[in-house]
Amino acid sequence: MKRIRRTPAQWQELIKTFEASGLRAVDFCRQHDIDPKYFSKKKSEYGFKPKHANDFVKVQINNSALNAGILLSIKHTNCSIDFYQLPDVEYLSALMSTMR
Repeated sequence: MKRIRRTPAQWQELIKTFEASGLRAVDFCRQHDIDPKYFSKKKSEYGFKPKHANDFVKVQINNSALNAGILLSIKHTNCSIDFYQLPDVEYLSALMSTMR
């Protein structure tokens, strides 16, 4: 791998591109010819911090929803999405990150 010098602004743009790509870090690094360990270091250095100190999601068990066959229900502001089958992890991750 040939090392390319990048400015902090270039690293931040690269990290934004990575986050929007939906790829695993290893695959993204392979595509962009970046050492994954170095990318991880730069991501922690220039990466974006969570909007909130606590990014946990409140979880409630709703027995009536379970009885109706709903496996997962996501509520955000005035919207509710019910899943009768568990969705793919990547899809769910992308959905949750757009809801922030």
